[in-house]
Amino acid sequence: MGTDYHSGRWTQKNHFTLCLEFSKLVSDKFFMKKNTDLALLILRVVFSVAMMTHGWFKISKIFEGDFAFVNPIGIGAGLTLVIAALGEFIAPILVVVGYQIRWAATSTALVMLGAIFAVHIVAGDPFGRWELALLFFTGFLTIAIAGGGKYVLKS
Repeated sequence: MGTDYHSGRWTQKNHFTLCLEFSKLVSDKFFMKKNTDLALLILRVVFSVAMMTHGWFKISKIFEGDFAFVNPIGIGAGLTLVIAALGEFIAPILVVVGYQIRWAATSTALVMLGAIFAVHIVAGDPFGRWELALLFFTGFLTIAIAGGGKYVLKS
């Protein structure tokens, strides 16, 4: 009924055994041990690099001298663009390299909160239009609360 994997015959028993072996592998010292520092590093890098792809457009506009931008809170389009560029490009760089992480992550979270409420919800956008901003907000808020872990330059 059930021969081993190497014979070319696959059974439910083999599948269960493979899953059990895999779970033992995953539960070794590296993976199941509390490795919060590695998790925070992954969180910081993934969220920051993804955010920087959104901020690049804003940084490019500034370098081109084009300050035309939305003005949802009435502080001026140019200032809104600069704040968005700082929160979406400069601050994530600081988060990746591990410098002033809590400050940088907080600023990015606040920019995303502004995007959610002052831009998307006010405009009556459906959830699908602002869910990415909500995900970014949640990720950067988590980083701001947890800090950067031990793989940082300075927190």
